[in-house]
Amino acid sequence: MRLGTGTALIAALLALAPPARAQGLQVDEVSGVLEFGFDGYWSQVPANPTISRTAWRESLQLRLNGFVSDPRLVRFDLVARPLLGQRAWSGFDDSPNGQIQTLNGYGRIVLLGGAPVSFSAWWSRLSENQDLAFGAHQETDATDWELELGSRWRPLPARLTYSDRSLQQLYRPNGLLSKFVDERRRTLRLSASNSKLRLDIERLDYESGSSDRDFVRNLLDLDHTLRWGKGSRLTSGFVYVTRSGMGEFERVNWRQSVRIRHVRSFSSSLGYQLFDATVLSDFNRGWSASYLGNWSRRSRLKIAFGGEARGRSFRQGTQRYGRARSRLAAGTRLPMGFSLNLAAGAGYEWFKRSVLRENGVGTVVGERHVIDASGSFVLNEPLAEPTSVVITNEDGTLVFVEGLDYRLVESPPRLEVFTLPGGRMTEGTAVLVDYQIRLSAEAAENSWTYSYEVTLRKGPFTGYHSRAARKLIDNGIQALSPTFREFDDISVGARLSGGTPIGSLSLAADLAQRARFPSPDSRQLQIRGSWSNLFGPRLKANLTARYTSRTNSRRFKIFEGTGRAEWRATSRLRLHLGLSAYDWTDKAFQAERFVGAGVGAEWQIRRVSARLSYDRNAWTKGFERTEDRLVAQLTRSF
Repeated sequence: MRLGTGTALIAALLALAPPARAQGLQVDEVSGVLEFGFDGYWSQVPANPTISRTAWRESLQLRLNGFVSDPRLVRFDLVARPLLGQRAWSGFDDSPNGQIQTLNGYGRIVLLGGAPVSFSAWWSRLSENQDLAFGAHQETDATDWELELGSRWRPLPARLTYSDRSLQQLYRPNGLLSKFVDERRRTLRLSASNSKLRLDIERLDYESGSSDRDFVRNLLDLDHTLRWGKGSRLTSGFVYVTRSGMGEFERVNWRQSVRIRHVRSFSSSLGYQLFDATVLSDFNRGWSASYLGNWSRRSRLKIAFGGEARGRSFRQGTQRYGRARSRLAAGTRLPMGFSLNLAAGAGYEWFKRSVLRENGVGTVVGERHVIDASGSFVLNEPLAEPTSVVITNEDGTLVFVEGLDYRLVESPPRLEVFTLPGGRMTEGTAVLVDYQIRLSAEAAENSWTYSYEVTLRKGPFTGYHSRAARKLIDNGIQALSPTFREFDDISVGARLSGGTPIGSLSLAADLAQRARFPSPDSRQLQIRGSWSNLFGPRLKANLTARYTSRTNSRRFKIFEGTGRAEWRATSRLRLHLGLSAYDWTDKAFQAERFVGAGVGAEWQIRRVSARLSYDRNAWTKGFERTEDRLVAQLTRSF
């Protein structure tokens, strides 16, 4: 495998070319970066050579930014990212199964200066032609551009923005029917805000070539705030949304709310006190109120107390929730240099749901979730009706399909959503969920919570013991949809940290026992350690290690360790060395062991910098394989 002739030529010009100078324009300030990168990857599986893989990628990026003209009225920022080539080989037939040609870039121009208005323009283009595995092919063409006009009127600054985003994507599986996506989204938005007022007006037009998916949405969002004292304020809000299209009649939603927050703090001979109370009334859905107080005495004794209550009204019934809590913390000094800190807390929670008639139904609209690495989330309300669930993206422009993008799993009384491989709900996607709730005729729950923590310190040593628990109260009313769960968590641990003749050392050990009713109890032991040292002004090193043993329905042990060293050979050259190890043993199922090492170098002289790194990872237990990666980067700034 070797670099192409064009790539080698670009790399040579990158290092030798003189600084660029703008001609034909009066340039006050200009700067830029020209960057070339190479990323190679090799994977070998001794037990199955057919799934071994080799891949590399070459990329080029150019960035320019600066000011043009004497009064500095124009600022420009241009970026171009052509992907020169990506190749991937599989050991199955030693033929390329992944080729990508990409051109990605954007530009922005901003008018500055003392004018009362500002203007900016932004444009981006992505063109991708990719050969996939098994003879499939995909072409993508996306264009985004945006215009923004801003007003610097001091009483009420405002911005008027128009954006146009289009996406065309063609996917041709080998021997199957092609899939074509043609979407366009146009948005006109007016935003204005100051210390008292916030106004947002938006119109969104979505076109997909299908009448059952096209829609138009109009939004009006207005907030007004009055402030007084030290943090007190009164905020009133109004939201009005209309949406038409998607084969439906026009839908109108509105919401009006008022929020009051009062903060008061004062000092006296008894200590320092702070009070914070908040009341929120949403005239369409519900209300909430909260209260928080703090009292302290010479930094030795602190008391915190507070509570909250909230309610929601449905067409067929009501729902109420309340909580009161308090916490006491104190500290004192003991003989022989010891210090003791004590903390204790207690709380009471209650929940009640009632309906006007049997088998009432409530509706939840626009419940927001963000897909995390687990690929799942749980609906907030219990007893959700699975057949009523509708999931869309955050803009409401895309409706996800059950069985294609996600599946529903009932874990009474909750309903859980799992994303499916190959679906459109990927990690980081924000979604909105609409669904109906099956309300029981009457449900009530009450619980007590308590916690305490004891901490003992002397110099670099710290020992602690803590416990937190919740106990349900039998009030004679059976809750058909339990909201509170009993738990009992107990932990004890010790930490030791400080400087030693051989460097900075830190050790910690924790033993925790957790009970989650009705789930089985679990116990975990964890030991952690770290060491770092600076060997003169040029060499530094650090090591970290962690051992974890957990016992529940499955018992496993994990050991993790890392090490890193850095040597500054000269003022322009730095060398890196890294080591890592991982060993996981699950007595019920399987085991895995991993060892990795890497070296790297960074070199810079004047406006040219270079980076080179090589990593090798080996799995010697479980799914045995090796992976190698080589990364090179050459940058020329001007």
